[in-house]
Amino acid sequence: QITIFNIFKLEDPVDAVQIKRMMSLPAHYEVYNEMFELPQKIKTQLSAKELLQRGIVRTSQQLSRELSVEIERFLRLRKISNFLMVELMSLSDLCRVAEQPCIDYPLPQPSANSNKWIENADGKSHLRKQVLEVFDSAMKQLVRRGFLCKRDGERIRPCDTTAAYSAPMFDRTLVDCIVGLLRSPTGEGVSKRAVVNHVQKQLGDRAGAYKPECIQLVLDHLEEESLIISCDRSHYVAL
Repeated sequence: QITIFNIFKLEDPVDAVQIKRMMSLPAHYEVYNEMFELPQKIKTQLSAKELLQRGIVRTSQQLSRELSVEIERFLRLRKISNFLMVELMSLSDLCRVAEQPCIDYPLPQPSANSNKWIENADGKSHLRKQVLEVFDSAMKQLVRRGFLCKRDGERIRPCDTTAAYSAPMFDRTLVDCIVGLLRSPTGEGVSKRAVVNHVQKQLGDRAGAYKPECIQLVLDHLEEESLIISCDRSHYVAL
């Protein structure tokens, strides 16, 4: 883009400047007749940055974080304790979050010798890959936080749609185990460590799936439900 700040009449009685300009035009046309374009790599980087800044697209990390919030909200609302990942993936409200445009999953480019999009470019298979990986990442975030755990302590496999998860705070057996301890005659001012030990003793092999983070979230949930109260940060009693 050329910007002109000053315009004035040129004194050229013999048209020398005009003739010189006309002689140079053919060379200029070779450049100016073609639209200027940035290299594809730079153009892609710039457009991606602009799209991210305007919130038009997300990164996969942002999508998985948003999805984990929506999954937690859904499970809390429905009080669902056991489910498969594929069951969550069948819910349209959750899928809409995972299907948002993502900078980490650009659409494939068309084939060089065809006007048709190459395989997966119709969006279906390509989008399915995005949804699967975003869901997988969101579930792992919830497991790390202790809100979810693999049922019976199974090993988490990447992108396993048949993986069985449980939400400990809605596990009736676990909740009854904890509340029963706190309501026992010796249950006044029970420490968090004692609660963990009691759960491991009562539930046996099942207790291996419940990390300390899970137990803490269950205790926090029971306190929100006014079933227990914390004496201090690490001791609890039943109401």
